[in-house]
Amino acid sequence: MSLIHHVLTGNGRPPIVFIHGFACAHSDWNAQITHLSPHHQTLAVDLRGHGASPGTPAECSIERFGAEAAALCAC
Repeated sequence: MSLIHHVLTGNGRPPIVFIHGFACAHSDWNAQITHLSPHHQTLAVDLRGHGASPGTPAECSIERFGAEAAALCAC
């Protein structure tokens, strides 16, 4: 499974993961990331078929979104 587009910033614990809703992108979280990244590691993702992550409608499912986000968190 190829990795989806994501942006990892900051340092510190606990890490904070940002996952957008339907028809959105990781950049929707820019204000929160700017505020939190000086004290926390932040991970913002573009789900498959959104933002900079390619994907066809057949590749877009809740199960796949969750699996790909979980794979990024395990890295």
